Amino acid sequence: MEEKRNNNIELRSEKVRNLVGQIPPVLLQYGVMIILFVIFLLVSIIGFFLTNI
Repeated sequence: MEEKRNNNIELRSEKVRNLVGQIPPVLLQYGVMIILFVIFLLVSIIGFFLTNI
């Protein structure tokens, strides 16, 4: 039974393996935007507090 499952996994086509192995471009784009926004927000907060000391 276990061996039969392994055979089914190996029978998937190369197109399916490529599709499953890729990160969706929209998710990647939003992830980069969120990281840049968080960095910008942190720099802004630090700058605000440093100018008010």
